[in-house]
Amino acid sequence: MKSKSGIELNIWISGTEGSGKTSFLLQNSFKAAVGSDQVLRYTKRYKYNNRLYSFKAVESSMSNPAQELLQECQAILICFNLSDRTSYDSVKEHITRIKEKAGPEAIYCLVATFNDVVDRPKISKQEVAYYCKMNNVEFADVSCLSGYNVKEPLMKIIKAYNQKYKLEENEISDRGLICISVGTMLGFFLIMVLLMMIKEWIFPKRLSADEM
Repeated sequence: MKSKSGIELNIWISGTEGSGKTSFLLQNSFKAAVGSDQVLRYTKRYKYNNRLYSFKAVESSMSNPAQELLQECQAILICFNLSDRTSYDSVKEHITRIKEKAGPEAIYCLVATFNDVVDRPKISKQEVAYYCKMNNVEFADVSCLSGYNVKEPLMKIIKAYNQKYKLEENEISDRGLICISVGTMLGFFLIMVLLMMIKEWIFPKRLSADEM
């Protein structure tokens, strides 16, 4: 949703138990906001490509998400434990049910956490990436412990939103405006020099009597 101050994005964040969704919010510096219902709400502002994005996140259970909450969200972000097969299989089942309740234009992002766990069997990232590609879902893997790649899911949501609503095509940064202005002035200067050269060539300067 576009406003005078930038882009406002409502995000529904959920995940399996122990998937690290709260840690993900903290790593991205989301601030807790007061809510009148039984869900946890967070806010964050992020500047990308000279445009301000205001995130309003709702953290809720996957078991029975309220349809009115999902309908308000432009993006659905779901976390799962990359080292737990049950967590991944559960998330896939929930995504199918969530799509029945969420808005048709919602952007989905699947976030694999605990990618730094090495002492337990992991789910192949290629397997998850293939599932996401076939189901039109964004994918990112993060480590909320080390902070690795924690901004990537939000970046993917922003880029998907911009692409969906063709905002990138209309985006001109301050640097771009400066380059356009300099290019215009330089072009005008070259045209003036060229016109002066043509004038001298067509109307050569006549020599005075003293010079002769």
